[in-house]
Amino acid sequence: MASRTWVGGSGNNNIYQGQNWSPPGPIEPGDVLSLYSGTANMAGGDLSGDTLYVGTQTSYASSTPPAVVNLSRGADLTAVAATAGFAAQNVTFNASGVDTLNLSINNNYYATMNTTVNIAANARLSGTVAVGGHNGNLIMNGAAHSAFDNDGASSVGPNCVATINAKVLGIGSFSVNAESSLSFMSAVGPGESVILAGQDTLSIGMPQSFLGPVDIANGGGSFTIGLQGITSADSYSYAQDMLTLFHGNRPIDVLRLTDSSGIQVGETTTGVFIGSSSTTLPPGTVLLPQHGMS
Repeated sequence: MASRTWVGGSGNNNIYQGQNWSPPGPIEPGDVLSLYSGTANMAGGDLSGDTLYVGTQTSYASSTPPAVVNLSRGADLTAVAATAGFAAQNVTFNASGVDTLNLSINNNYYATMNTTVNIAANARLSGTVAVGGHNGNLIMNGAAHSAFDNDGASSVGPNCVATINAKVLGIGSFSVNAESSLSFMSAVGPGESVILAGQDTLSIGMPQSFLGPVDIANGGGSFTIGLQGITSADSYSYAQDMLTLFHGNRPIDVLRLTDSSGIQVGETTTGVFIGSSSTTLPPGTVLLPQHGMS
């Protein structure tokens, strides 16, 4: 077992080429692998099952060049993205083909780290994401006909933000902790669920294509769910864990929602917002009556 640091520069930055590591040599099971900065290309394989630590981690550098990992040809990677205190760095993972990425983000309190995952056109990325640390953030982008297959338990930790600009498929879950936000800007399949702990925000960019359930954990405290683009609702009903929005007598959207504490529903010029009875909804929100009671 060895601790190896990425130096790159050989063989098209092939992650499996021994000369690209210091000390040089083939990757072995149990190695500790660190890529502080630079670009590594990973075509297939799984790094002998080892975790790749991406970013400055514990090494101080006030302005560090980006760290980039390119996945292709069925690559299977477990990675931890982290940046040392007082550092500023961009960390990027690019996936093409059919790949797997289980990513943990651990932002440092005194650092600025931006983590991005890009899924190429016609590609499918499987795995999970755990956004954590202080002000941890993730942006996931999906090109045309691509998808993120969230096949386990993903999470957004306290004071963290995740924006998913990619279609989400698979069978899995997203847990959102206090003072955090999660945004889905594309379609979400019925096998994905969202659990809100309270004091958090869920934004849904394509409400008609969001098919998963949302659970307010244990009747959690104040929360906000935004359904972007719905501006013609004039009433709602909520029964048997199903919220239905109406325009006149015509249903225009539904959301599978479990909450035991009571909800309020309102509309602005940009969309519909749902919250607990103690939630302060966005300025300009007009509360909607329950269907049949207006």
